[in-house]
Amino acid sequence: MKTILVATIGTTPAVLTETVWALAVNGKMCIGESIIPDKVVTFTYEKCVDAFCRVIFEKDGNATSGWERLKENLQKRKIKIKDKLKFGKASIFPYKNDDAFVQDAFSEGAMDAIANTFVREIKSLRDNSNEPIRIIASISGGRKTDGALLMSCMGLLGQNGDKVIHLIPRLGTQDDFDVLKKARPLFLFPEDGEVYSCQKTAFSNDGIDEFCFKAEEVKLNLFEVPLLMTGKWYKASKNYNRIISYSTLVDEQMRQMETSCFPKKVEIDFENGFIVVDGKPVKNNTKPIRPIEFFVLVYNTIRQKEATPNDFKSFIGKIQKKKTLALNKFNYHWINELSKDKGPFRGSKTGKSNQDLARICGDIKKHCAGIVKEGGLYIKKDLISKFEESKKKFEYFQDLVEFKIDP
Repeated sequence: MKTILVATIGTTPAVLTETVWALAVNGKMCIGESIIPDKVVTFTYEKCVDAFCRVIFEKDGNATSGWERLKENLQKRKIKIKDKLKFGKASIFPYKNDDAFVQDAFSEGAMDAIANTFVREIKSLRDNSNEPIRIIASISGGRKTDGALLMSCMGLLGQNGDKVIHLIPRLGTQDDFDVLKKARPLFLFPEDGEVYSCQKTAFSNDGIDEFCFKAEEVKLNLFEVPLLMTGKWYKASKNYNRIISYSTLVDEQMRQMETSCFPKKVEIDFENGFIVVDGKPVKNNTKPIRPIEFFVLVYNTIRQKEATPNDFKSFIGKIQKKKTLALNKFNYHWINELSKDKGPFRGSKTGKSNQDLARICGDIKKHCAGIVKEGGLYIKKDLISKFEESKKKFEYFQDLVEFKIDP
């Protein structure tokens, strides 16, 4: 599987190199695993591209560029980077709205364009790959708006194994990007043996405080941002190829969520004693739910409220004692099984009946999770296909049990 780091960047190019270094060196300690991306992709504003490229790709008086120095540093640490960390100008994507570049995130239209850029390029990464890819998204660089929108897009596009990460550099006790930004020579990552100097207009009587610090004093801490990834719904969507914008992606994911999380149709199958959800009987492992579970759930569902233990004790007692030949009209196996079940509601004490019902209700909630009403052990009637028809069947059955209809 190929791993791709996607990152938002702004006017501080070092956020990217610090993140790559931290993933490789501190990743196991911070997020549970060291990660060396196969490829790096960045998103930024068009006005930031030239300055970013000068810092990262040009030598600027050094023997090698900042990116090459980063790779050399990782190799010295015995970190294997062969055929990894592929990154160049072609992997820098300025935010665009149609043919126009976004200058800043100061309007709703600009934010739409930024989100659309994420959707377009992340979708393209997966569509154009010959193998499965894993995306690590860094939200540390650029404006807070950029990171927030990238995190939102990862929730919509992300799949199992993807991560959203955030970098916080520390120098001593200070969580301060500004110190590192003003350091000379330019701080890109902790370069072995390097000593940096910095001027800062704080903590000084004369208004200027100049100090030096060593590379090893800088701690680059990574944090994983927990996120529900719903990209599998998106990938499985019939409208996958038509989704090209953030707004259409949100609409599609909402539709997928509704159809994935909630049943389309629930049926009461009296003949077999089944609750059928979207054409499939609800089961306890490989077996159908017990007749007593079916009966209690249907009894409550028809009434649209929970019955008491005494209701069931009286009703089931009449079934079990077979006081009426009329039940022969319902020659269903689940009724026969229910009449043989000597366990539930047979105790003479109310407490025993309460325990019986509590146990049955617990089993129903476990086996029928997702269709029983929150806080009430019944299925809402708007989920039930042909509810009125089911209600008539059950009421007829109830009348037979209660001797309201002659056999």
